[in-house]
Amino acid sequence: MSVAKTRRNAVDQDERRARVAVLAARMFRERGLQNVSMNDIAKAADLAKPVLYRAFESREALETAIFEPIIKLFDRAPTAPYTGAGSQTFLLFKLLQKQQDAALLILRDCRTSPQHAHWFETFSDNITERVRLAFKPEPKSPRGAQKRADTAAKWMTSLYLETLAGWLEDTDGLNDDQRQAWFRDVVDAWWTAARREYRLEAK
Repeated sequence: MSVAKTRRNAVDQDERRARVAVLAARMFRERGLQNVSMNDIAKAADLAKPVLYRAFESREALETAIFEPIIKLFDRAPTAPYTGAGSQTFLLFKLLQKQQDAALLILRDCRTSPQHAHWFETFSDNITERVRLAFKPEPKSPRGAQKRADTAAKWMTSLYLETLAGWLEDTDGLNDDQRQAWFRDVVDAWWTAARREYRLEAK
């Protein structure tokens, strides 16, 4: 087999994997994670089952192909210039929109599925790590400040997660400019109140 043909076959396989992953994510969203079999996916993709298993050796491999790119988006979102409170979250939202079914599976379905909860937890932990930076206690803040800061970050994470899900579902009744303005004001107010009430400032 020529090098050119080998490369073409590899490209065809990658394209097939990508197409099947997108299709499977949509099916999981529509029917539920537990209600779609590999056989269902093979039929919907118009593939023989052995061909599907050559692309994805197991259901877990297919799910990883769907969810892992969402987690890896965190490596891209922080590279944009900071333009105000919540700006990085809005950038993440725009990236998630391009893989909306997969993102909503993590934010909604994985959250309540014991077999898939680790994907939601990983996503949530990535948000918390970034939020925690905003709650770094001042050097002379009252004793135990770091523990309080961690608690404040976890509470704020819940706002971020629900906001991202609502934006992706387009249920908030706002356009993108309004979303950015609303979220900026909410984050500013939350941050100010949290730093004060969790006593993260110097005495």
